[in-house]
Amino acid sequence: MQTRSTLIVAAAAIATSAGAFFLAPAVADRQDAARSRRDVELAAGRLQSSGVLKSLDGELRDLAKAVEPSVVYVSAETQVPGWRGAFGSSGSGWVWDDQGHIVTNAHVIDGASRLQVQDWRGQLFDAEVIGADLQSDVAVLRAKGGSALGGSEWIPAKRQSAPAEQGQMCFAFGSPFDFRFSMSAGIVSGLGRVSGLPGMELENFVQVDAAINPGNSGGPLTDVEGRVIGMNTAIASGAGDQMGQGSFSGVGLAIPMDIVELVVPQLISSGEVAKGYLGVSVQPVGFIQRVQLRDPKFGDAYRKVRDDYKEADGALVNRVEENSPAAKAGLQPGDVIVSFGGVEVNESAQVPAMIATHRPGERIAMQVWRDGKTTPMEVVLERRSADLNVPHIARDLAATGALELETVADSRPGEPTGTVRGVRATRVDANSQWSEVVPGDAVIVSVADSPVRNVEELYVRLARIRAQIRRFQSVPVPLGWVRPNGERGTVEVVLTPE
Repeated sequence: MQTRSTLIVAAAAIATSAGAFFLAPAVADRQDAARSRRDVELAAGRLQSSGVLKSLDGELRDLAKAVEPSVVYVSAETQVPGWRGAFGSSGSGWVWDDQGHIVTNAHVIDGASRLQVQDWRGQLFDAEVIGADLQSDVAVLRAKGGSALGGSEWIPAKRQSAPAEQGQMCFAFGSPFDFRFSMSAGIVSGLGRVSGLPGMELENFVQVDAAINPGNSGGPLTDVEGRVIGMNTAIASGAGDQMGQGSFSGVGLAIPMDIVELVVPQLISSGEVAKGYLGVSVQPVGFIQRVQLRDPKFGDAYRKVRDDYKEADGALVNRVEENSPAAKAGLQPGDVIVSFGGVEVNESAQVPAMIATHRPGERIAMQVWRDGKTTPMEVVLERRSADLNVPHIARDLAATGALELETVADSRPGEPTGTVRGVRATRVDANSQWSEVVPGDAVIVSVADSPVRNVEELYVRLARIRAQIRRFQSVPVPLGWVRPNGERGTVEVVLTPE
């Protein structure tokens, strides 16, 4: 009997243990669920009492509402020679003023035969190009019909006067991958960036980590108050992509506002841009470490920089043009420009853009390293003509008979309203093909089927073609012209090796 009783007790103990074994997880689950519900309620209560995220959420929505009416979608239609159809592309832009002027990238509208802009309400308007500056990649359009179209007034974007700063929050607006009127957020990752992108002669980008993708080009980059601090332009994808191509990989590039503010008003008023001219050629400081210093005139100066200058930043001056502002200020080959206009020079490629953001006649303070110490200097910038900028192109134009050219921006007295913008030959060689293009009559409007609106654009397009052809090869390039009576024709410029 005792044995039987012992067995019964043991069995009961085993049953109890087994029940506890199976019931314990369920009890624990109920306790975890109760604890989770309590944590959720406490967290929700803290969020409601704090309101920080709610406030941020509301401010971000207000930011979108404040900026969206000044953002436009830009669609471009380009006729392809020898093909019946047209190639379509798109980008973004933003409203500059209440007259319907719209700012975008030059590469968004380059070569377009038809342009349209869509406003935030979905209304479509035809647009015309007022001017484009290929070197800075800035263009200005105007929606046809004035400031009030279809009952919708243009709402200009607010602009920030102070330069962007590293670390500040920023927001990119535009139409990436044709997802129209999108918004992304990030911070300013860096300043003064040089990407080496083809087709960009002036680079001094703002780097951001806000998502920028194809279609964002030309859209505004704003601060936390919705003020434009730059214009979305390119993507650094690390794959050698052309400007505006590729996909976002955390490095977006925007044109800073000092360049935009310099270029846009001039394009609106005259169709061309007067940029500052210093008259120097610069190289990275490390350049002298990689070349043999054989030049008897400058070898000692370069050797001294190599031996004494211990910094990584700055721009090494390797040539100073005669009678240039740089020569008048006392700059010499072997000098290192360490700051320009109060801004530090991080890379030599920044210098052309820094110069170009100032107008001719401005007095600019510089810091220059020479003979083991940094010396302050001042220079008065001048205006550089296109023929000085690319002298080999000027030589080729002169060789084919075009001796003097000028920009045609507006109608002259006695000429019909709406005279085509372009380039006029004011002096030609009477024994050349240009003699058929009567000076003051025909206007050059294209280079190899790409539009031309001013003398600088003519030179830039020819220089880009020259850069793409083989060394030692001469290439004929057609320039299209049109007369007031509608007559059209071409003259040919033979580009020769530099």
